[in-house]
Amino acid sequence: MLDKILFREDKEAAAVLTDVLIKEGVKIYTGKKAVKLSREDTSIAITVEDKNKELSVIKAEKVLLAIGRAPNVDGLDLEKAGVKYNRKGIGVDNILRTNSNNIYACGDVVGPYQFSHMAEYQAIIAVGNALFPFKRGVDYSCVSWCTFTEPELAHLGLTEEEARVQYKDIEVFRSKYSGNDRAVTDLQENGFAKVVCDKKGNILGAHIVGGAAAEIIHEYVIAKTAKLKIRKLSSTIHIYPTLAQVVKRTADQYYAGILESGWFSLFSKAMLKLLR
Repeated sequence: MLDKILFREDKEAAAVLTDVLIKEGVKIYTGKKAVKLSREDTSIAITVEDKNKELSVIKAEKVLLAIGRAPNVDGLDLEKAGVKYNRKGIGVDNILRTNSNNIYACGDVVGPYQFSHMAEYQAIIAVGNALFPFKRGVDYSCVSWCTFTEPELAHLGLTEEEARVQYKDIEVFRSKYSGNDRAVTDLQENGFAKVVCDKKGNILGAHIVGGAAAEIIHEYVIAKTAKLKIRKLSSTIHIYPTLAQVVKRTADQYYAGILESGWFSLFSKAMLKLLR
């Protein structure tokens, strides 16, 4: 129903995957809502409505209907325990405690991210907080995920669009798979790594579309979690040839920017005059 697919992803990265799907013969209909399904001989007809209320029909052999998820709390008798919940799930605070002080909850039922790895992260915190007096809060600033298509599309933190809204000045560094020798050898040249930083080199977000993106994104995840600046990834020795070198190449651009900056240029010119 939206104007584009993958609306939570970085626009530039999502465009690459969208283009791949279209080239492979996938027809993508956006800005349309399915309003009716009917059987026509051996086909299924899907009537869709656009924003102008105009109807059109798409025919297919099979239909996969994605209806979303709902919290599974039936039979838990949460009302008897005084635990508040609604159709979206169970309400918790920053330490995953419900409104009943001795009851904690985690996973898809509390959100805000419905991923298996997020459920594991929350479970460790919830159990620790339930058993021990020292409480630990959740931190969603380094949440990552991957859309397991071909190529994969991995996501960490803010998109470029989100960063430009939240921060006055940002820097964006990219490294194309087509410039990576391993990607060229493996015929996986379609894709890129992209990291979004503030002016001090702190990582705000990272996005990779390409082969093994779900594996490679963890370099950025660790760096952001440990609050390492982008330059640390540039000084890290990467095995050659590997796809992970796209991470180092994005970081290399940070230093390239310093070399081209005004103060360094003035310093270089002053040194040249002294040497002459």
